[in-house]
Amino acid sequence: MEGSAQVPAGGGWTQAAMGTVISFQGSAPLPNTRRVLIRDMAARTRRARVTGIGGIFFRARNPKALVRWYRRHLGMDIEDSVALFTWRGGRDGKVKGHTVWSIFPADTTYFGEDGASFMINYRVKDLDAVLAALQKDGVEVARKVEDTEYGRFGWITDPEGNRIELWEPPKVYRAPERAIPME
Repeated sequence: MEGSAQVPAGGGWTQAAMGTVISFQGSAPLPNTRRVLIRDMAARTRRARVTGIGGIFFRARNPKALVRWYRRHLGMDIEDSVALFTWRGGRDGKVKGHTVWSIFPADTTYFGEDGASFMINYRVKDLDAVLAALQKDGVEVARKVEDTEYGRFGWITDPEGNRIELWEPPKVYRAPERAIPME
């Protein structure tokens, strides 16, 4: 049918015309997520901003003890307070990247001044374009952008006050010294 979109049929998804509402059948919907507008999904595809998760950072009252706990109970290879998970992506699986997992001291201000217990870092392809578009949309954007050997970093704040880090990786992939391959 012209003007329609096919969504995965396995598991109860339905085909719907552009602009009509679709829902997943046979599952208990979460609040405010029962219906999805196809046109909104298409718009997000055209305006893709985030390409993945670059890192997950959280606070700890005793970072050294928590590192020992994660090493012992989850078998994580943590150096200082950082674990790097290496992965491959792209159409042919040749694109190599990593996701950072890190524990910060409880008194860090890196997550913002509001005392948040965590911060998520999202990968983006073009940090300047993303920040400009978000600012145009009325999102709170920090003025500071950092350029480092690890890439470019910018920060925004969501409507509930959570600080979010946006990361544009360097153009040339630099393998971390120690990384955990993802299976």
